[in-house]
Amino acid sequence: MKKRILSLLLVFVLLCGTWSIASVSAYSETDIAYPVEGGNIYFDKETGTITDCDNAVTRADIPAEIDGVAVTSIGAYAFYGSAITGIEIPDSVITIGECAFISCGALKHITIGKNVASIGEGAFFECWKLEEIIVDESNNIYSNDANGVLFDKEKTEVLRMPCGFSGEYEIPKSVKSVGKDSFYYCKNLTNVTIPNSVTDIGGGAFAGCKGLTTITIPDSVISVGADAFYACNYLSSVTIGKSVSNIGAHAFCGCWKLTDLLLPESVKSIGNRAFMSCSSLHAIYFMGNAPELGEDVFDSAGAEEGLTLYFIEGKEGWTSPIWNGYPTATWVPAHVHSYADTVTAPTCTEKGYTTHTCECGESYVDTYVDALGHDFGLWTQTKAPTCTEKGEEKRTCLRCETLETRELAALEHSYENGACVRCGEKDPNAQEPVTFTDVPKDEWYVGAVEYAVQNGLMNGVGDDKFAPEGSMTRATLVTVLWRYEGAPETGKNPFTDVPNGQWYTDAVAWAAANGIVGGVGNNKFDPEGKITREQMATILYRYAEKKGIDTGKRGDLSAFPDGGKVASWAKNAIQWAVAEKIINGSDGKLLPQGDATRAQVATILMRFIENIVKK
Repeated sequence: MKKRILSLLLVFVLLCGTWSIASVSAYSETDIAYPVEGGNIYFDKETGTITDCDNAVTRADIPAEIDGVAVTSIGAYAFYGSAITGIEIPDSVITIGECAFISCGALKHITIGKNVASIGEGAFFECWKLEEIIVDESNNIYSNDANGVLFDKEKTEVLRMPCGFSGEYEIPKSVKSVGKDSFYYCKNLTNVTIPNSVTDIGGGAFAGCKGLTTITIPDSVISVGADAFYACNYLSSVTIGKSVSNIGAHAFCGCWKLTDLLLPESVKSIGNRAFMSCSSLHAIYFMGNAPELGEDVFDSAGAEEGLTLYFIEGKEGWTSPIWNGYPTATWVPAHVHSYADTVTAPTCTEKGYTTHTCECGESYVDTYVDALGHDFGLWTQTKAPTCTEKGEEKRTCLRCETLETRELAALEHSYENGACVRCGEKDPNAQEPVTFTDVPKDEWYVGAVEYAVQNGLMNGVGDDKFAPEGSMTRATLVTVLWRYEGAPETGKNPFTDVPNGQWYTDAVAWAAANGIVGGVGNNKFDPEGKITREQMATILYRYAEKKGIDTGKRGDLSAFPDGGKVASWAKNAIQWAVAEKIINGSDGKLLPQGDATRAQVATILMRFIENIVKK
């Protein structure tokens, strides 16, 4: 196994302070090498820790287990200085060590699993290209927003913005603390809006944000941490809220473009070298008593034009013309605004806001609150729909009583027995009931006879009779199918016993041309011959095949005592008809060579069309 001992001494020398990192052992001889894209990562089985990686590693999707041991932590400095561009941390990981990804200058994306409960200090330092930090939604400690900014779960503290962020950013209004180093060296951050919910700006929070030119610290902030705006070289305008009591060490050190500053009456102390090397800073206006100063607070400040500290006469602790070694002068504010706040509550349709008005007439508006949106009650029907007219229903907002109306679609007619059961309108498609003197109303085939007649499949035989027990000819069945198919153009009539010009000639020619019938031999069709049950099944079977219907099912003919009497040429067709329940038998028998009665044909046709053709 590859063995390497990494000893680091990373020293961040700020102009006003020093931050050092102790040496770290990378991995031991017992570490396991696990291959990833571009090289290996190294895993300590005893501690469950990823300890190191090859510098050439470009991507690491870390598994939940390595060699049967759960991966529970990413060690300190584990990926220091590697070429990694993306990493996915599994749900098994609980801790990410300090400086785990420090100086990973190519890292763009990182996904954090749902069980990560601790992220060490400096974990993402100098990850200049980092664009997004994605946190599993079910993580109970951390969260992120659409910009990949890392927060605590409830978004009350900003923990880290990706260094690769570019443009403007508005901190969510739920945030109470801008955490230590949270925007550290986000060099392309051009503007940041800090909401009134924030009370604390942590150490190094915006250090190195060279794209910032203006910053407004809201009145809610009490403390500005050490190094908070260190090396914001182009920061030229700073507004400090009226509740800030402490400005930490090095807070604005190296802000070269800052020319003047107003410190509110609330400021009580200013830390060591807070404004060191603010070379353009020539005037600071104090609204209150002289604050407590640390060491070299204004060292090298005002190097270009000289620095003067202005105080209001009568305020305590000031001396003139020198105070603590710095030139002083008195000043009289033209007017110190004293604002009275008027809160306008949001409505269902309008935003809420706070208007700040000074007795001098000056005013401004902020703290916008989104409109509430309507809170509608349940819909109430005010006009019932009918079969021909639309209905209407309304609902009312419980807050503002706004009324909302919507149409209800007209109902569709529901016809039964030739009339709509709702409105009584006659069914325009209703067919007259079919009655034949030889078809009793309680016979099993009544419905089939009515279906066949109403759908133009069969007709009566005259004198108001249907002849249900009568036989059907082969020509008649073929003609029924031909008409059902829409009386298509015919093919050539191949049969010598089918004369031209007969009522069935075109139907027989069509059936022959489409392979539905094949005749009885010697080029004859026997059009007037009585059709048998197996002939009828065969014709329907071939017709179904012609229409592309699946005819693969097969029934068991052994269930019928005469199942063995089915002709070989009709066996597949009879088996299919039984399987599809088109033919159920007569008195428990198939009667394959028996003549099919007109009642049987009507029933079989109804089952065939409704259950097979239209399926």
